[in-house]
Amino acid sequence: MRIGARRTLAVADATAKSPKRILAALRLGENPRVDGFEIGQSIGFLNKVGGRVRKRYYDLVLRVNEGRIFCEVKRWTRWPPGPDALKSAESQLRRDVVKALTALEQNAEELTDLRRLRWIMPGGEDGLAGKKAAIVAHFKEAIDTPSVRQALARSLRERGRRVTKSAIQELVEQAKNSLDEVITFVE
Repeated sequence: MRIGARRTLAVADATAKSPKRILAALRLGENPRVDGFEIGQSIGFLNKVGGRVRKRYYDLVLRVNEGRIFCEVKRWTRWPPGPDALKSAESQLRRDVVKALTALEQNAEELTDLRRLRWIMPGGEDGLAGKKAAIVAHFKEAIDTPSVRQALARSLRERGRRVTKSAIQELVEQAKNSLDEVITFVE
């Protein structure tokens, strides 16, 4: 078991004394269930590490009637978190955006739509729910970068799609508008 999966189990146990609270907070409809922990998705259009295609591992994957929901669990106790945690989260979200927005077809088993992505953060009195506007604004800025636009363009070209600057900016705006739904707080 990967270290992240053990950490995810600890997060689920500590922050959601009842799994029903997480599932209710995510508003996923009827009968969602845990499909797995630390499930990877290949994402090949951002910078490669060591010459290999990068993978993005999701802490928790839930199964709902329409397919899978990919969840990133953040245990941050303050905003902003430490610089390393923030840099890592920005990189994760960039990969999520490129993966979801450049899928050729809808696939219920992969992240092919930002509606299939949730970032779960602690809410409640001691949590970050009161900082949602600042968190969302930060991540909107983090995905509106030249590296994301280049990765989107490269991915779309390799898939035979026509690419224009306005089309790429439209995709970035679509991603930015999705963040209010993607970032979720659990009490």
